[in-house]
Amino acid sequence: MTAVIFDLDGVLVDSFAFWLVLMNDCARASGHREIDADALARSWGQSGREDQAEFFPDWTVEQVTRHYDARMTAYAGSIAPRAETVDRARSIQRQGGRVAVVTNSSRAFTDLALRRCALTPDVVVTVDDVQQPKPHPEGLLLACRLLDTPVPAALFVGDSACDAEAARAAGVSFQLVGSPLPEACR
Repeated sequence: MTAVIFDLDGVLVDSFAFWLVLMNDCARASGHREIDADALARSWGQSGREDQAEFFPDWTVEQVTRHYDARMTAYAGSIAPRAETVDRARSIQRQGGRVAVVTNSSRAFTDLALRRCALTPDVVVTVDDVQQPKPHPEGLLLACRLLDTPVPAALFVGDSACDAEAARAAGVSFQLVGSPLPEACR
């Protein structure tokens, strides 16, 4: 493998607590019901557009995004870097490998989370950079192009069915987080 592409949420950072408090902040502001942890878990990995439709149907995607962007720094302390995966990404870079992040999160959240990790990937593709979020393969294909890496030579490390589907659709190898990386990526 010449490049490893990481998902962000659940892979490089544990952001579940962050999203739960931020989404409930948005629910209060928009007059919607509280979102419980089980509902968030069932929707994990979906795009902001899907979150809006499911949890904030009276608000537009733009309204939800503006609220998230305005309030996210208040909850930044609840973003927990996943040390093992972050260390693996740094190790790949130290050994001359290329690292990218492809996420359904916004650029604002991604930048905040990567600062919490103190990680500087070679390429970052957010939902703001694509027409269609994961599970569509557009983000992974864009990352491969920006990394100048042939699709078959890339590995995508993710944590959700959405990630696995995106990798399959792109023709990129997939590794479920928590599983050992193939020898070529170590």
